[in-house]
Amino acid sequence: MHIWLVTVGEPLPTDEGNERLLRAGILADMLSETGHRVVWWTSAFNHSLKISRATTNRHERIRSNYEIRMLYGGGYRRNISLQRLIDHRNLAREFQRESRDVEPPDVIVCSFPPIELSAEAIAYGVRNNVPVVLDVRDLWPDIFLDGVPRWTRPAGSLAIAALTRKVRRAFRGATAIWGHAPAFTEWGLNHAGRPATELDGVFPFGYVAAMPTARELEDARAFWSSAGIVGGAGQFIACFVGTVGFQTDIEGLIKTARLLGPEAGIKIVVCGTGDRLVELREAATGVDSILFAGWRRRSEIWTLLRMASIGIAPYVERADFLSTIPNKVPEYLSAGLPIGVNLGHGRIADLLAENRCGFSYQCDPDLLAKQLVELRDTPERLALLRQRASALFDREFRAEHVYGRMIDQLASIVTTHRQQSLEPRQITGV
Repeated sequence: MHIWLVTVGEPLPTDEGNERLLRAGILADMLSETGHRVVWWTSAFNHSLKISRATTNRHERIRSNYEIRMLYGGGYRRNISLQRLIDHRNLAREFQRESRDVEPPDVIVCSFPPIELSAEAIAYGVRNNVPVVLDVRDLWPDIFLDGVPRWTRPAGSLAIAALTRKVRRAFRGATAIWGHAPAFTEWGLNHAGRPATELDGVFPFGYVAAMPTARELEDARAFWSSAGIVGGAGQFIACFVGTVGFQTDIEGLIKTARLLGPEAGIKIVVCGTGDRLVELREAATGVDSILFAGWRRRSEIWTLLRMASIGIAPYVERADFLSTIPNKVPEYLSAGLPIGVNLGHGRIADLLAENRCGFSYQCDPDLLAKQLVELRDTPERLALLRQRASALFDREFRAEHVYGRMIDQLASIVTTHRQQSLEPRQITGV
């Protein structure tokens, strides 16, 4: 098959530091390694680090059958900003322009959002009779209203009405709708106004737990040692890896660290960047039990997860987090880490309870502190939780299984499309 992946915001294999690949990156690798031809359309802007990889459109050849085409949209400083929306509009325009001169694929898998880029991928598919899968990652623009006061939401709904119409138009043009949780696939189907078919599906975030090189491991251990992170019997480590922004309750972790104090022998390590990193680092001044390590290389994260005793998922109570398993959960499980989740209910809390490999601290820093101390003092319980975490990862989140099923589904979509000999469709507005 000849596949286009249209995904922005993920690390690329060409990024400095041998970045941890996520959903599109892992899928691209697996497709290429099994002989398929892959073109990954993405942004020239590094979303995690807020820096440009290039200031013009750029192409990178990874293998003979695997190419990355970066589109320049201008970039942005903050995740929640008008500048970001302008960047997304520019990416859609560049995709429309550049895709005219490239051989059409057999199928397109486009991550949703961005809204404009997804709409343009659908339009391309219609013009060129190419099936398009929309893979729902976030519930845009619905979640735009989550952070505003309730009394302003009617006005907010009017403000995003045009975006909602564009979203519905895009999903009505999709050949298949995927999601990383059932609620996300159902959300897309609701916007499409149709029931599920055999081509739609739910594919959780999978993860590849590949070991870094010996030299990378040596350098990673040296870095953590210099930061005072040594692990072992004398230091119980709880870690968070992710975006330090408005979607995570990092203040709660700071309060927990303050409650524990240095005498507890417990260290909370926060890895990542985001809109609130500077603010929260300052708030944690003088709290010795928490370390803000900033953005870290893949080998450093891999090493930290195996020095740690537990992973923390401090997601705020929002509809999208309640209904999904974010990609950090499989990452923790891949290292055999039990998980403490902030949410008192929802899919993550249910997953941990059903598989007995974690707990909810229900937005309560005191409860989290007590749970960490209990795990520190009961190594036999911790060992059992770790065994269950590893078993859960092997059953449900190993990338080879998750994305292998996804590749099989893509083959079915291509075969069905060819058999039906679909003509280009005209999609009406809503």
